[in-house]
Amino acid sequence: MSSLQKDIVLGLLLIVLCMTAYMSNQAAMPGGDTVASRYIPLSLLCEHDLDLNEMPLRLRLRNGRISQPYFLLPARHGRQVATFGPSPGIMAFPVFFVASLLSNRFSYQRVLHLAKLAASLMVAISVLLLYLAMTSMTGRTGAFILALVYGLATSSWSMMSQALWQHTAALPWLAAALLVLTRGRNRDALVPWAGLFLGLAVICRPPDIVIAIAFTVYVWLHHRKYFVAFLGLAAIPAALQAAYNWFYFGNPLLFGQLLLNRFLHEHTGLLSAWACPKCATWDTSPHHVLTAIAGLLFSPSRGIFVYSPVLMLGLWGLVASLRRQGDPLLRWSLAGFAALVLLYAFRHDWWGGWSFGYRFLMDGVPLLVIGITPLWGRLKASRLLKGLSLILVLFSLMVQFVGAFSYNLVGWNASPDVNAHPARLWSMEHSQLVYYMRHFKIRRDYHGFDTPPATITVCPVRIAEPGKHESHDP
Repeated sequence: MSSLQKDIVLGLLLIVLCMTAYMSNQAAMPGGDTVASRYIPLSLLCEHDLDLNEMPLRLRLRNGRISQPYFLLPARHGRQVATFGPSPGIMAFPVFFVASLLSNRFSYQRVLHLAKLAASLMVAISVLLLYLAMTSMTGRTGAFILALVYGLATSSWSMMSQALWQHTAALPWLAAALLVLTRGRNRDALVPWAGLFLGLAVICRPPDIVIAIAFTVYVWLHHRKYFVAFLGLAAIPAALQAAYNWFYFGNPLLFGQLLLNRFLHEHTGLLSAWACPKCATWDTSPHHVLTAIAGLLFSPSRGIFVYSPVLMLGLWGLVASLRRQGDPLLRWSLAGFAALVLLYAFRHDWWGGWSFGYRFLMDGVPLLVIGITPLWGRLKASRLLKGLSLILVLFSLMVQFVGAFSYNLVGWNASPDVNAHPARLWSMEHSQLVYYMRHFKIRRDYHGFDTPPATITVCPVRIAEPGKHESHDP
């Protein structure tokens, strides 16, 4: 069997294994941040645009009132658009297009599960791309195992594959950038494509700009001949985003998320329901930043090294790259991950609102996974390290299994609201993970929380049962 055939077989096996795991809970994840993204494909199907004026989306608060949802923003010319950008919905379009060929009626449940299918495919593709990136660093066996660790022992499974988060859409592009950068060490001509892929990652998840900057410095220092081409390809997604911002907001530099604070202050009912007036704001005081860094890494209810302790191996590998003979790509991967942690440490709500585990840091996970590659030989050679690594992998898998099958949006997050009581994030006895292990049978029961909206028929858009609305409790 040729090298290409081996990669095809192992790649397909990775996708099958990951998709089986992602779809095995037979449940999707409703949630405010991802609502607009799952209706954008329907808007593209019928209206051929990215606004959501025709969709029956409203916000049902816990007090029963219907409000303008925070996941939609008023834009120019009377339009309403997704607060968190159109990219996840655009990337999900092929799945919805194929589904429309089978039936043009989209019930709430069908939309929800198609969005999950699209999200799962995006994450599975990122697993495949990361495997291909690591084959040149550890060989096929090591790359296959580490790709499975990334796909199943991190929040790739419990969160990213379950809904159309911004992070979900960014992960394939980040993995593609790592692929061309790793291969580019021997084939420089591939390096400029990293600019395109990093640019696409940033328009999916704007905070990923710090990762893009780290790799831009890497290209300048180690592939300067191709730096202009790198920037040229990066400018393509930047221009597309600027055009979108100008068309809908009247300013090429104005993102929907930057308008969120203004929107929240204008809708005091939503603020009181969220119980977090300072959410999405910044706090640069040293005490807050240090507390947030510790929380992002080690909080019992949000820490990346608590929910996926296997990633500590990746941090070890990245730090080891700082030695004189270390891999420059891994050094700048460490810089990108550190910058991501620091960026979120400046946020008041560093814990990422209502979520399971370390959602904010998910974009840095591919960087940590490739950080394990220089340790691969040592891990195989040492029985002690091999045993410790296996324990870390199994614990990480268990955590993600609990999240995938037991986590629901309300549960621990609302008892009481973590946004109003962030001290809960430091409790060991009453941590989120302990809660869902104790209440494993809770599964994804959203009765009384997420009421189905009208059934949407396309095309043209026709709405049945117009009195029902998308429900969300922030």
